[in-house]
Amino acid sequence: MRVLVVDRDVRTATLFEQALMSADLDCRIVSGAAEALKLLNTFPADLVILEIDLEDSNGIELCGEIRERFSYSIHVVFYTDKEEEFIHVAALDAGADDYILKDKKPYYLRSKVSSLLRKNLPAKNPEMIRLNPESQTIIRNGKSVYLSKKEFDVFQFLFSRPNHIFSRSQILQELWNTNAEKTRMLDVHISHLRDKLGEGVIKTVKGIGYGFIQKQS
Repeated sequence: MRVLVVDRDVRTATLFEQALMSADLDCRIVSGAAEALKLLNTFPADLVILEIDLEDSNGIELCGEIRERFSYSIHVVFYTDKEEEFIHVAALDAGADDYILKDKKPYYLRSKVSSLLRKNLPAKNPEMIRLNPESQTIIRNGKSVYLSKKEFDVFQFLFSRPNHIFSRSQILQELWNTNAEKTRMLDVHISHLRDKLGEGVIKTVKGIGYGFIQKQS
């Protein structure tokens, strides 16, 4: 699971990082809103931890931006020293999942984070989809589906986080190390995957991107 901490106080953010990494979470730290939004295009965080006062903006505005651009899956938690009730209310109205004061220790925050992230764990896989990287094969209900190398790479990336919608730029950056030039090529690979796997396995969210859909048991 991936966590992004956005806090201009590097010392405090480092304490978060230590607490979160001790729970085997992949954690990144930035100090401003612009840097956070840029990183989210290539680092698909499951959760963002925000302070109110940032280097170039404020956390409430950033929370609103995240909800507008990435609302489909990212949890947002404020961890701040701002005690005013109106700020607390504004943060929740902007789409925050929780608002925790910094009088709570980082390990309390870790427990809250772990509780939220458990909600993102994939359900059981009733279709028994397995991947074989050596043969670039998907085994679905005991039947092998052979893919080209790039088709396999695309599906493997989507499969890594069931029921999550990746933006086109995230996929392109991960697989082609670009975020613009290969858009048409990505769409072609997705079309080929649908032809081979059938409808309902890969979901398109118009204007956002693609995801692997894990059917519930």
